[in-house]
Amino acid sequence: MAFLINPTTARDLLVSSRSEVLRAPVLGLVSAVILYGIFFFGAKLATMLFPSAGSMVKSVYTLKEGSSTGLIVGLLVFIIGPGEEIFWRGFFQKRLEERYGYYGVILAVAAYTLVHLPSGNPMLIVASAVCGGFWSLMFYYFRSIWANMISHAAWDVAIFVLWPVYC
Repeated sequence: MAFLINPTTARDLLVSSRSEVLRAPVLGLVSAVILYGIFFFGAKLATMLFPSAGSMVKSVYTLKEGSSTGLIVGLLVFIIGPGEEIFWRGFFQKRLEERYGYYGVILAVAAYTLVHLPSGNPMLIVASAVCGGFWSLMFYYFRSIWANMISHAAWDVAIFVLWPVYC
């Protein structure tokens, strides 16, 4: 959708400077580790504040049951992480920033969080707000969709496949 509505989104994605090629993987991986740490410690806090947090988090992880690990990793790395970043930060947030400045970042985070409301899972909604805020600020300050895509994909694989965080 982002590519169809605004073809410059694709151009921006494909055009990278040499410094971006070196910077994006480092920034992406370091930020994924930081976000994982936020969730690791956040899970401890959630269990103290909300007795039902554990069951809400477990329900998110049950979504992957019965699927091959390779398929999950492939979807997270090549479709879900990059696709969400291209749309939410590279297209949606960028347009809101052009119109509303920094308030566009706040609106983008709010929209990213709101689309998770139909899940009915308060922990997933809070998680989407934290991730949306993190990746939106990352994009706002570093202007690297590649770093965001790497961060999102690496964090997804870490949190959903390699080292799930349960409350």
